Amino acid sequence: MEKGSIINIKSLILALIIGNALIFSQSRHRSKKNRTNVEKFVLVSFAQAASPDSVKVVSFIEIPYFALQFVKENGQFIAGYQASISLKRKKGRELGHKVWSDTIRVDSYGDTQSRIKNRKHFYTFTVPVGEIVDVLGELQKIENISIPLLFRLGKSLTY
Repeated sequence: MEKGSIINIKSLILALIIGNALIFSQSRHRSKKNRTNVEKFVLVSFAQAASPDSVKVVSFIEIPYFALQFVKENGQFIAGYQASISLKRKKGRELGHKVWSDTIRVDSYGDTQSRIKNRKHFYTFTVPVGEIVDVLGELQKIENISIPLLFRLGKSLTY
């Protein structure tokens, strides 16, 4: 091998090592970002064949109690929320939407901080085979709590 080609190979290897180090250091930095409690709800979707030309998409949203803002009222702790799941085509047209509103009442402050207690909701959408869709979950607070609470979580799926 010529001396010039060895230097080129070493330069390429060095550039790849530096590039990988930069990429991985940025992804680690993003994953350590502190999230607020409202961002900690869970959105999960599963697909099941419905017919030869369509797929059922079952989407679940799980809202842990600690992700909500409770207010003490008459000896109880109360939190209200509105959760929704929507399915949109990649081009923006909505295929379906489901909204739930609920109020949670607990007697113990410890329950408001529970990482085990939660509310789950689910909905089933039917999607044509080959469609690229976004499943979006949204959580908002309701009642007369003064701090606005809104967060969206989305996932893109191909069926």
